Amino acid sequence: MAPPNRTPLSHARSFGHRREAAGFSQEAYADSISMHRTYYSAIERGKKTCSWIPLRRSARG
Repeated sequence: MAPPNRTPLSHARSFGHRREAAGFSQEAYADSISMHRTYYSAIERGKKTCSWIPLRRSARG
């Protein structure tokens, strides 16, 4: 069976849940993974997608 199709918005929700579980504000989390806060905010809102580099930073976050 094929995995479900993940949309940018579902990825965005995953980012937000992970950040909140870690107790970070968007600004503090973006800073901790060396990403500009407005870019991270746009990712979390599903307005932007990100490449592997920011994903890897977030996973390590």
